[in-house]
Amino acid sequence: MLRSLVGSEMCIRDRVLAVFILEAGLRMAAEWPRVWVYFIDPWNQFDLAVVVVGIVQLLLQALTSSSGGEYFLVLRLVRLVRVLKIFKQVQGLRITALSILSVLPSILWCFGLIGLWFYIYACVGTYCFSANDQKYFDTLLHALIACLSALTWRWTTYFEIAYYGCDVTYSDLEKTEFGCDSDRQAVMAVLFFVSFVLVVSLSLGSLVIGLVISTWSYASVKVQTLTWLESEEEDPGSGGVPAPEVAQQLARTRTVALLKQLTAETTDLQAQAGKFRRMTMYLRPRD
Repeated sequence: MLRSLVGSEMCIRDRVLAVFILEAGLRMAAEWPRVWVYFIDPWNQFDLAVVVVGIVQLLLQALTSSSGGEYFLVLRLVRLVRVLKIFKQVQGLRITALSILSVLPSILWCFGLIGLWFYIYACVGTYCFSANDQKYFDTLLHALIACLSALTWRWTTYFEIAYYGCDVTYSDLEKTEFGCDSDRQAVMAVLFFVSFVLVVSLSLGSLVIGLVISTWSYASVKVQTLTWLESEEEDPGSGGVPAPEVAQQLARTRTVALLKQLTAETTDLQAQAGKFRRMTMYLRPRD
């Protein structure tokens, strides 16, 4: 049974390698006689590297008793990166990935704000509930962990301890292990946990979602523009008439490029004017 499974796996592996070799050969043949154009695309370089790794492994298996699997295991796993080629082919995935990457800096700032709120609530929770709840709010570190887990429905556990007191909610084992000096903080518990859930879990979470949605239209236009430019580069005129938003993006890109060119030329002219002014100072006749 085990030998049949191993044989099936090797047969599938060899067939997949044959498909990779055939794909690379067809792509090279499509670029003939300029075969070197095939190696310009990074994805083609990656595919060729995968093929070479597979061929070397087959040669090792044929020349020695070992397939070299212990050396090529990691390289074989790298083949999974080929799945990333889907992002190049499917426009929706490209838009989603670009939206996430575009909003990533803003999301990091949101996470910084969330971390600040976590620290503030952990300090308040330690100050208000440490005497009553020695299990979850005895130290600042434990309070931070409790606030993190409070983003789920587990916040009701902390709320009940603070609202009813540890003498009611703690088990006998917890009372023995952590101690219990019951100090009910009903009003503070309601204010603390309700505001925490509303501010951190709902408001800031909605802010992150809003940032992603706000960049979606920008990412969509950018991907459509890149797709149109790629089509025009491969076959002029194949992209057709660009959509209005794509035409606006192209005009904006040309304007930015023109402004950069004018800025560079202005800087060059200023440098030349400075040189000319210094030359005239040296050439000025002296009395």
